[in-house]
Parts: sequence; C-alpha cells; structure tokens
Amino acid sequence: MRADDHEFSLPRQLRLLTILDGAERAGIAPLEARQIHLIAYLTNALAPVWNLEPLTSELLKLYGAPYDAGLQQDIDRLVFSGLVLCSDLSYYQDESLKWRVSALYELNRPIADALLQELRYLPDEQTTADVAAEICLAISALPPEAVERSLGLDAAYSSGESSVGSLLNLYDDNRTNRSSSAANLFGSLAPEGTSFSPTERVNLYIRHLYRMSESA
Repeated sequence: MRADDHEFSLPRQLRLLTILDGAERAGIAPLEARQIHLIAYLTNALAPVWNLEPLTSELLKLYGAPYDAGLQQDIDRLVFSGLVLCSDLSYYQDESLKWRVSALYELNRPIADALLQELRYLPDEQTTADVAAEICLAISALPPEAVERSLGLDAAYSSGESSVGSLLNLYDDNRTNRSSSAANLFGSLAPEGTSFSPTERVNLYIRHLYRMSESA
C-alpha cells in the first residue's frame, strides 16, 4: 500500500486502535498526531523483527517525523465514528508549507474496548496489536522531549537514499528492511547459549537510537 493511497483501510484503522490502546497501557496517552504517525511508522519498519509484513511500506518523509496521508484520514474517520476522542485541535504548516492537523487523540474506551476484544479471534491482528504495545512500551522509557529526535535516527528513515519531501520505501532494491536488520544485529549481544527475543532486540535498538541522539 502506497503512502498516497487514501482509500478506506480497515486494517489500518485496527492498527490505529491498537496503537492508541498500547499508548494508554504504556502511560504515554493521549498522543499527538505526529506521535501516532511516528509509532505507526515504527510498527511497520520493525514488523519484520517479528516475521511480519509491514502494513504500509511507503510513506512521506518529513523533517523529524513521517507522515501518511491515508493514515491521517483514517484517524479522522475513527474520530467521526466515536471510537477515538480528539482534543486540542489546531492546524500548522509543515516544512513544505502544507497544512497538517495537530491534536491529541485517545481511545473512547466504552466503545473501542468491544472492538479490541474481538481481535483475539483474529490471530494476525492480535499479533500486530502486541507489536504495537511493545513499541509503545519501548518509547515510554525515553524522555518525552527526546522521542521524535531519537526515532528520527532510525536506520531506514535517516538513510540518505530518500530526501525530505519524497517517498520513503522501507525496503531497498534487495528487499532488505534497514530498520529490522539493524534491530536484529542486537541479537549478537546475547550471552553465549542464549538469545534475545524480538521485543528485547527492539528495546535495545530504540535505546541505541536514544544514545545516538544524545551524543549527536
């Protein structure tokens, strides 16, 4: 699915609900729109660590944080449906002078919980929900002011092969995913005779990005 693909996407909406659910459980809710786009990007970029395919493999690369127009439309649809609550709504111009939404989003629990409970009957969606929750937990360990700066150093996002304002593809010409490959490298740090789980590898990777941002 392309970053300029704006049609209705049920899988994308389910992913958004699981991100907001994971953020609340990790203590980082409500989320700003830019944070949602960033976490959605990471769930796609790091999905192969869990042997999952990214839901979206292309998106618009901006300074600091990625942007997916289709994802933003699905956020709006979830607000209109009552599944998601929106507050502090305003608009701002990004680096390309296009207008973007700025708001705080959180689940409308009485309505959303019933739908989230149904995910247990959809194994693939439950797995991606677990991945989103783990990434939210990893992000919650970072100082709030450092999150966007740290995650902007992700191996795929910071690659010089795509410029700001262009489409970023999570896979290179050899179908290699830079982000998940970088995270999997941390598996070599495990003590002899042991191994790191996907969650542990991603946690180490995100902490590494934070340390890089602090030393930059």
